[in-house]
Amino acid sequence: MAEALGLPSGCWYDSGQDSTMGGGTKQRYTRSCERPAGTVTGKTTSQWVLYTGADVRLPKLRLGDACVLQGFPIDYPFQGSTAEKLQQVGDAIPPLLAGHVLGVLTDRVFTG
Repeated sequence: MAEALGLPSGCWYDSGQDSTMGGGTKQRYTRSCERPAGTVTGKTTSQWVLYTGADVRLPKLRLGDACVLQGFPIDYPFQGSTAEKLQQVGDAIPPLLAGHVLGVLTDRVFTG
């Protein structure tokens, strides 16, 4: 994720969601930006908070960032308001994944 978005080394993000650990204990879900991104949803840019190693907040993810994480060009022409565009990005099947699935179903190779 850090490489794809040009984020500084050592950053991490808070997904804005609590996860239930074994025994029912709720814990805030955080993840290193060095790992692949978590699931991109229509609420990702408003929920994910990025931090550097010194716990300094970075700007929130933008629409273009969500596009890149889903495999779309940064300027892909989604339609509607910013919230509607984010919902479309979150609802979409990443293009590379769709190409692989179609390739298996049609015995063809799809490339980007």
